[in-house]
Amino acid sequence: MKIEHLAIWVDDLERMKEFYSKYFDMQSGEKYTNSAKQCTSNFLHFGREMTRLEIMHKPCLQEVQPEGNSKRNNRTTGNGYYESVIPDPEGNQVEITE
Repeated sequence: MKIEHLAIWVDDLERMKEFYSKYFDMQSGEKYTNSAKQCTSNFLHFGREMTRLEIMHKPCLQEVQPEGNSKRNNRTTGNGYYESVIPDPEGNQVEITE
């Protein structure tokens, strides 16, 4: 199975694009604007498989406060992988496994 892309709604499209580009070495495509739905988005991709993340913004969506805390959680998983969980600039928890 191959997941074509994942998507998240964000408050600040440019800030989030910069974060994922800088820390995950993702490349960004052109910004897409759907005037009829008042929605903008960017696709970012990385790796040989061109894994994609779509970040989307719509001004009229109700602002939701992120749950959880913003502390970093670093640990080794049961099968020996190093894992870290960090918040992105909007509080979404991002799990990184090496």
